Amino acid sequence: MASPSIKVQSSTRQNSLTTYPNNCVIPCQDVLHGRYRLQHLMLPVTYFNVSATNNKVYFSDTTGAHVATLTPGYYNAFSSLATEVATQMTSAGNGTVTCAVSSSTNLLTVSNTENFSFTFGTHIANSAAVLMGFIGNSAADATSQVAVRTMNLSELLYINFSISEAASSGVRSTDGHSYTFSVPAAATVPNLYLYEPSEQNPVILNLNSTRSLTVRIYDDNGNLLNNMYSDWSMLLKPVC
Repeated sequence: MASPSIKVQSSTRQNSLTTYPNNCVIPCQDVLHGRYRLQHLMLPVTYFNVSATNNKVYFSDTTGAHVATLTPGYYNAFSSLATEVATQMTSAGNGTVTCAVSSSTNLLTVSNTENFSFTFGTHIANSAAVLMGFIGNSAADATSQVAVRTMNLSELLYINFSISEAASSGVRSTDGHSYTFSVPAAATVPNLYLYEPSEQNPVILNLNSTRSLTVRIYDDNGNLLNNMYSDWSMLLKPVC
């Protein structure tokens, strides 16, 4: 008789009232040993595309240097993010800021009632430059600044799982981070994301006699995935 598949659920994690699904220990009734194939992963997509890691707008106007802080959350349209940029820059600076997004190019134009410039090249910590489509410092002070790239509401390209008990990491990024496996980020938020690896590209976990799984979920920059409060589950099938 074939061994049964194992359902791993973050809802059964240790200390569920004080820990989160993105960083948890999940006890197992049976000893897990050998090779397991990931059959599917069900992941409620609750992460933000604007968080504390990418919500700072650095700029200078006639009164000096300023930092506008965008409110963390999920922005599902360029226009909603543009409105937030205008609101927070107006609050942080000395002029009145408005934003417009081109319907043909998706480029963001930021306008002010006084001259200003972006200083993303000088200040890069937790920068919103990629979200807004700007690169570096503005060439000169002006009442309008036009982005050089389209707005980007999908900075997260992969959801990266690290399971400490797995014998080896199957994915290594060019910036040096290692993960057990990575799955493409879902395109629609909020949603329930179902990932099923293909037969040609299976996800295999090598486990060595463990009764628990320590699971951490990271973004593309090696940070724990933000705002992940909803529980996920995966189904593992023993491989002979």
